[in-house]
Amino acid sequence: MNHRLKSLLWLRWQILQSNKFLLFVFLLSPYLDTYLLRIFVEMMGDTGTDTYIQMFISSLILGGLTYGNVTIVVSTVVAEEKQKRNLRTLSLAGVTVGEYLLSVILIPFGAAMILGFLTPFVFGVPLTNWLLYFGLLLLTLLAYLLVGLVVGLVLKTVLQVMSVSIIVFILSCFLPLAAGFSSMPILQGLMNVSLIGASHTFLLTGSVKWIPFLALCFWLTLFLVLAVWAYQRNLREER
Repeated sequence: MNHRLKSLLWLRWQILQSNKFLLFVFLLSPYLDTYLLRIFVEMMGDTGTDTYIQMFISSLILGGLTYGNVTIVVSTVVAEEKQKRNLRTLSLAGVTVGEYLLSVILIPFGAAMILGFLTPFVFGVPLTNWLLYFGLLLLTLLAYLLVGLVVGLVLKTVLQVMSVSIIVFILSCFLPLAAGFSSMPILQGLMNVSLIGASHTFLLTGSVKWIPFLALCFWLTLFLVLAVWAYQRNLREER
């Protein structure tokens, strides 16, 4: 890790510490919410082996508190920086596009990975392959982080960014539930080609289907290209 990236990460942490709402609601409270949801599941007398509980975990814990939250955090941080016209300053200081993207996503990524990794333990979900689960969690998180970067870099105001990010959060929460409880083929089809489709399918079935996995790889590649393009476009506009 070079000196510029270390300095950027330190700056990101200082920004998060100064924004108590963002720090607590989107980085710290997901752990508390997960614990409270675990208590609720115990009170209901259910376990992580129940299909409905697994669906609930996939939608609210992974879809909302893990994937959806990082989209909101990253997009908000990027949008605030863009409004302050910091991108050109960072570019003049020698910060590359890779260093910038890494500095934005590493802290939210770390917090979300820990939550996503601990969730099966907390709820007692029996996983057939932990390595595969970890890989899908990693890829899905990266895809959502890149969505947050693109939203923050493309939209013009923080209000617009928050509105779109919350829509992503809601879809991540309720699409798995809608597809699970509905017999409509279109909902299952949307679930299969969504960002969360691969990890959701694995959590419920213990196996990876080709269509959700290829869809995840496609979205990951697409949003990586869009994030680099949006960053470079913003640099040109600030000149």
